[in-house]
Amino acid sequence: MKNQTTILDMLFEQKNKAYGAYDLRTKYSSHLLKAFIIGTSFVLLIVLSSFAFFRSHPIEKAKPKPQIIDLTKIFEPPIEIEKVKEEPNLPLEQPILETVRSVDPVAVEDEKAHEERIPNFTDLEDVVISTITAPGLKLSETEGHFGAVIPISGNGISTEEPVKQTEEPKIFDFAETQPSFASGQSEMYQWLGKNLKYPRVAQASGTQGTVYVAFIVERNGSISDVKILKGIGFGCDEEAIKTIKKMPNWNPGMQNGKPVRVRFTIPIKFKLN
Repeated sequence: MKNQTTILDMLFEQKNKAYGAYDLRTKYSSHLLKAFIIGTSFVLLIVLSSFAFFRSHPIEKAKPKPQIIDLTKIFEPPIEIEKVKEEPNLPLEQPILETVRSVDPVAVEDEKAHEERIPNFTDLEDVVISTITAPGLKLSETEGHFGAVIPISGNGISTEEPVKQTEEPKIFDFAETQPSFASGQSEMYQWLGKNLKYPRVAQASGTQGTVYVAFIVERNGSISDVKILKGIGFGCDEEAIKTIKKMPNWNPGMQNGKPVRVRFTIPIKFKLN
């Protein structure tokens, strides 16, 4: 403190010490200490007051209200189901309908002809037309009956052979002899070069590449089921399909010495000059 006073005396030597700056510099440390003590006391006062207030007035937590559960709504009384009496399955009677054989007039020699009465409209009015004439119920008498049987032949078995479903010929991916263009592969690409047109849209956009076309060479050499396996767009795919469909008949593929249907794939290149 003495040193500080000495330094202040040296600084304010030959200066007006009564102006106030000298007095402020001399009492600066004491003023700073007083301000620290006052500020610390104020903060402690606020903290202690808050602690005392909350301790004297504790916050009560809201207690949950008891919930009343109606058990009658949860556990409903069981529903009584009346048992239905099972009746024995009785076999249904299948009545046989009366049928009249339909006779088609056929011109034959007199020696082979035999007399057989051709049924008229009255005979066919209330019966079923069949391949034989057999007794049974008339159509007007079948009310209330289910599953009436129409006799077909003498032993109840039809003599007509079932219609055989024609299966579509198998398509081969590879055959013993693969199908080929009539005049050879080089002639095929020459034919494609003459008939294939470069779409204007593809030319304008600078599109070029290879279109892979798949098709089926039929047993007679014709082309069918033309599809694009991989295309480049801009009208090139459609042009390739249209050109392939216009191709002349090929030499068909052969399997075991017989012509067969073969699936074939060729690449078609679109390249700008």
